[in-house]
Amino acid sequence: MRKALIGSVCLVVAAAAAYLGVSHYIGGMVAANVALYERRLLEIDGVSVTRFVYDKRLFDGHLVYDIAWRPPLEHPLREAFDEIAKTDGLKELRIAGRVPVRHGPWVGKFAAARAEFAAALPDEARRQLPKYPGQAPWLTIDAIVEWSGEVNAAFRLVDYDGRVGEPDDPQQPVAAIEGLRGRAWIARDATRATLETSLSRLQGGAAPGSAEFRDVKLTGALDIAARHRLTGALEIGAIGVKGEIPMPGGIAAGPFSLTLDATREWPFVWTGDFVSRLRGLAFDLPDLRAKVAAFDLRAVTIRKGDKVDSTIAITMGPTTIADAGFPAIAFDLSLRNLDGATLNDWTATLDSVVAKLDDPNPTAIESLSRLGAKLVAAGPQFAIDRLSLSVRSPDDVKLTLQAQPTTGVELPKDRFAPLFEWLDTRVNFTANLGSIEAFVIALARIDSALEAAVVFGPSEERIARERFARAKEILAGIPIIAIQGDSLSVDAALARGQISLNGRLTDPLQALAAGAEAIDGLKAALLTATGRDIPDVHGVPSATRAISRATFQSGTLQQLRVQAGGNDLMDGRLGADCAGYINARRATLVIDYTAGGDEVVFSATSPDADTALIVHTPEGAWICNDDGPERGVDPIVRIERPAPGRYHVWVATVEPERAEAIVQITPTEPARRR
Repeated sequence: MRKALIGSVCLVVAAAAAYLGVSHYIGGMVAANVALYERRLLEIDGVSVTRFVYDKRLFDGHLVYDIAWRPPLEHPLREAFDEIAKTDGLKELRIAGRVPVRHGPWVGKFAAARAEFAAALPDEARRQLPKYPGQAPWLTIDAIVEWSGEVNAAFRLVDYDGRVGEPDDPQQPVAAIEGLRGRAWIARDATRATLETSLSRLQGGAAPGSAEFRDVKLTGALDIAARHRLTGALEIGAIGVKGEIPMPGGIAAGPFSLTLDATREWPFVWTGDFVSRLRGLAFDLPDLRAKVAAFDLRAVTIRKGDKVDSTIAITMGPTTIADAGFPAIAFDLSLRNLDGATLNDWTATLDSVVAKLDDPNPTAIESLSRLGAKLVAAGPQFAIDRLSLSVRSPDDVKLTLQAQPTTGVELPKDRFAPLFEWLDTRVNFTANLGSIEAFVIALARIDSALEAAVVFGPSEERIARERFARAKEILAGIPIIAIQGDSLSVDAALARGQISLNGRLTDPLQALAAGAEAIDGLKAALLTATGRDIPDVHGVPSATRAISRATFQSGTLQQLRVQAGGNDLMDGRLGADCAGYINARRATLVIDYTAGGDEVVFSATSPDADTALIVHTPEGAWICNDDGPERGVDPIVRIERPAPGRYHVWVATVEPERAEAIVQITPTEPARRR
């Protein structure tokens, strides 16, 4: 009996000693891991660690942390951080606290240690979240340290759905976050980590706008054991945006996916595969509805010895805009044979230049230029492998281009002409004329929808076909273009200063002149108002304003914000200054004038375009002006002894564009004239 008692006591003592030994070993292992994690934290730009230690005790311990982060100058959040710092005096983002840790072996799944962390929401933040659920912690983490030293953690964020700010203010933004859950794994040496997280709904905004994301999943893995490798995937089930800013209406998209597999080859150069896919992008705006069936992007960068090759492939469509179908677009671009070490140095220098844009370093800028010349001297190959439109069938319109420096010829520095000898280029363009005509008709249909004045019908389609027929005639007369049946092609090559077009040698300057002529001819053919030599004064105007003598005498400034420009080119046939691009079917502005008097002045100004004025008087006269006296490029039209009646005003743009403009109507008495 005595021996049994002594044996039991010895067994208990041995078990206690073993437990103490195991607990001591676990505490040491946790402390070593914490010290390693501290070193990893210090490797992150902008992170400072005041304290990150493990306070070990006999059977448990505490992780004590005090960490701060300030975005580096080149970080995308730095500008927003600085704005907040100006108003709130914020110098850094700081977290500090203590997390209790229990030593094993009986802390769940026979693990070595376990820590349960629950972050309470500060009282100040709780006041700004009136719908916050009671005293629930905003973040909970359950972390287990395995016997191997690996860490497995599960975390969740509290759900919230309500206003952000004072509860009685209806203008305060609202926010919703539901179902944010995740798991993380960290290797013992902290060289590898994985992350899995999901989110049911994320919504935010203020009346009348908001943005919403649903069914979000994010996974990622990082391995820095030998060289950095980062893999990840992001999936979003649906995306929705609605409101008044930047424009009234809504945008819907989804599903969306993104995958990444990248490896760091040099400190500033990564290789790998990046794939992004978006389905069902739809715009529902007051003046326009559009839908893109798909948008795919893939970027691949690979290392070949000391060289780097990079390719980008983009596909978009088919697309529907204003009930008009648009073809799918494909774009494949490649840049090959880049010197990897030089590219790394160039990228590092570019980062330093961007980080100090407010105070540029001349030495860094000079170095950037020198490294760029070195990259070019290594003989990279640039190519547009495919740029195509699939209107009726694949590649109805297709362009390919290959270009690279000529071997043994240095990059010219001070003259343009030697570029012809330095660059070796080949361009091939093919198009189906019937498909181009269908594309032009689709553009005309969209133009009608944007103008919102005339429903696209047989007359508008006839005008579009006439424009294309005129363009086809112009193209047939250009020597660099070959037309056979319903097929158009251009085959051009440049090698050591010699240009060949469709197999025939051509003088370079003549080729450039022919190309410029082709562009001008096409622009005139596609934009000129066929059958509309005189603008239509019977169409529905964009805006109408009545002006009487009382209106002028009230002192109220008579001005109106309008949209200038259009697709119809006025070439001066109504007068020398009656030029520019307008919408011939509808006047920009109609003035019903009953004021009488000696003079009325129309003027226009635009911050974005060179404008001209075309005015049709009640007597049927056309009065135009491009650049008014002492007004720069702003036009002015003065009408002496204006007759009462309806004045049609077009605000034209000198270039083929549309722009915001302001029209002003003022009286001028004889005594005030100069």
